[in-house]
Amino acid sequence: MDAHYERIGVRKKWNKARVDRLCGFLRMNYGELASLLCMSHSEFKKLLLKPKYPGPLCLLLSIIEHRYMSDYTKDTIPNIFKFT
Repeated sequence: MDAHYERIGVRKKWNKARVDRLCGFLRMNYGELASLLCMSHSEFKKLLLKPKYPGPLCLLLSIIEHRYMSDYTKDTIPNIFKFT
């Protein structure tokens, strides 16, 4: 699974700019997105300052991004659980 996630670039895709894009598309602020992810607002804001995000957060963000943005952009990950 580690190799699969590395190959599809789940962790590499996520940075503050991409989170900002998702927030803008969903018309949410950081606190609202944090709540959607079941995270504390302060913990989420601290993570935004880091160069790499934890894998579980990247997976959740990828799922949300694909669900809501796939019809509007071609750079979402269509199925993070397709291990072929």
